[in-house]
Amino acid sequence: MNKDLIADIVIYGSALGIILWAILKSIGIINSPVWIEMLPYILGGSSILGISYKFGQFSKEFEIIKNKINHLIKIEERFSKIENEHNLCLQGKLKLH
Repeated sequence: MNKDLIADIVIYGSALGIILWAILKSIGIINSPVWIEMLPYILGGSSILGISYKFGQFSKEFEIIKNKINHLIKIEERFSKIENEHNLCLQGKLKLH
């Protein structure tokens, strides 16, 4: 299963769990022991972990794109230099050995 899909499931599942818990608690269905009282904190922590994972994936992809752009800029600079030298050669202003 795709890690991004798992992170999405964790994020949305945790948020849904907190909302469901709040509704059930407010209408009196949950008369809870301590571990159920801790459920929103556990689900909130799960949601934060999922969001952190997704943010890490986005920053990794951003870094890859940034590196590709820098590489393209270097290629463009080299191409401009070659094109300039070619034009100078055609005009007789640059002698190549």
